[in-house]
Order: sequence, then C-alpha cells, then structure tokens
Amino acid sequence: MTDLPHVVLVVDDNRDFLDAMISLLESDQRYEILYASDGREALAVLETRVPDVLITDISMPKMGGFELIETIKQDNRFENMFIIVVTADTTAEKMRRGKALGVTEYVTKPFMPSEFLTVLQRLLD
Repeated sequence: MTDLPHVVLVVDDNRDFLDAMISLLESDQRYEILYASDGREALAVLETRVPDVLITDISMPKMGGFELIETIKQDNRFENMFIIVVTADTTAEKMRRGKALGVTEYVTKPFMPSEFLTVLQRLLD
C-alpha cells in the first residue's frame, strides 16, 4: 500500500458546490485535490496531471461533463481513471449515456458527505 495521496479532479461550474467538495476532500489527507469550473478547464489540468478519479457535473458552460468524458476516453493515459458523475439530473437517458461512456458511479445531488466519501473510498481502496 502506498502513502501517496490519491489525485482527484473535481469539475463543477457551481462555485459553492466546488468549494464544498474541496473542503470535504481536504478533510481526508488521502486526497490531493485538483479542480476546474468546466470541461475546458479540466482538459487544461489533464494536460499536466493524470488523476485517479474524475468527479464531474454534467451541465456546465463551455464544455459539459459528458463532452469532457468523451474527450478523455480517446486518450489512453486516462484508461484506469475512475469517473464519478455528481448531478441532480438523473433521467434514464442521462444514466444510459453515462453508462455507455464508461461512468463508474453516479451520485445524485444533494447527497450526504459521508455517503460520497464511502463511494470514493470503495473505488480507491
């Protein structure tokens, strides 16, 4: 087992939600947190780092979560990265699209922080 932190990239255009996720993840020293406010910013971050987990919203300006996932799925550097979609939009169509794109987990907003950490730890442990 390694003592290095897991690298987590959080992508969401809602600054309050982004700040809350960063605070939640910073409370556990097992995570190094990277963040972006939309898919384009996330791609810029991904040019320099390959996270263990991508946590993304679906609906964002400039580039949404599904478009981001479609783009990174074309790059072999990210083939082992877990993808968690955190969204209030859980229509069957969105869930099917996410599954087809290789989304690892869907978490519905709002959620209990402890439940989210359990999902994340299950993936990384």
